[in-house]
Amino acid sequence: MRKLFLASVLALGIACEGPGTNPGPVPNPGGGGPIPAGGPIPSGMVSFPAGTFMMGCQGAQCAETNNWSPTHSVMLSAFSIDVREVIQSEYQACIVAGACALPAGGVYSPNRTPEHPMQNASWTMANAYCTWAGKRLPTEAEWERAARGTDSRPFPLGDQEPDCTTANIGGYDPACYLTSVRVGSFATDVTADGLYDMTGNASEWVADWFAPDYYGSSPATDPTGPATGEDRVYRGGSYGFVSYYARSFYRGHTKPEISAANIGFRCAMN
Repeated sequence: MRKLFLASVLALGIACEGPGTNPGPVPNPGGGGPIPAGGPIPSGMVSFPAGTFMMGCQGAQCAETNNWSPTHSVMLSAFSIDVREVIQSEYQACIVAGACALPAGGVYSPNRTPEHPMQNASWTMANAYCTWAGKRLPTEAEWERAARGTDSRPFPLGDQEPDCTTANIGGYDPACYLTSVRVGSFATDVTADGLYDMTGNASEWVADWFAPDYYGSSPATDPTGPATGEDRVYRGGSYGFVSYYARSFYRGHTKPEISAANIGFRCAMN
């Protein structure tokens, strides 16, 4: 059932939102009024020292059939990751420079929503942007370390299950946002290390190929995913997903040529 829901969300992201359909400020489901258009958005990168963390599901999280077990210890080298998702105006600069491709339709509208997360970018497009910016896509392990902190939190924003008052999630619930919002709009969707929108807004491509049993044989140090595959991994929740898909350890995957409205990316570097 969840696979059918996920496929429907990805299809909706591609087929049901045309250019220019993102609104301006939208009502805050939490009762706080419209999200303000002014003020600076978060910028920069957050650095993580070399260290070990526990990756994958833990305890009762592992009870269901899944691709995020077994729990395993991972040693990562030091890395840095963007404090927020790449925004549409930044991607447009890459297009102007001739290094990135124009998204084919969808909700990409850098003139109207310049500070919304990049959307309708395939894995190839995301990878091209990060390369142009002198960075790279984070590995799946780096993304999860950044999302979980050192306390192995089940959601990037903490222990409490999120809803659309604390992060831009909702699965197209009419009581929630039905679109992306300006990055950093949810002060509650922040990790222990100060990263924004890892619970919601847009899901995020990571570097790795996907294999459902990869955790059973992955390297203990700096894993980078299988050598090849059919799908690439994306991580994190989005406005098109319910909280189930926003868990820190949840592994989404789809074809790298897919360009869905609810999948964006952030970059990393050594």
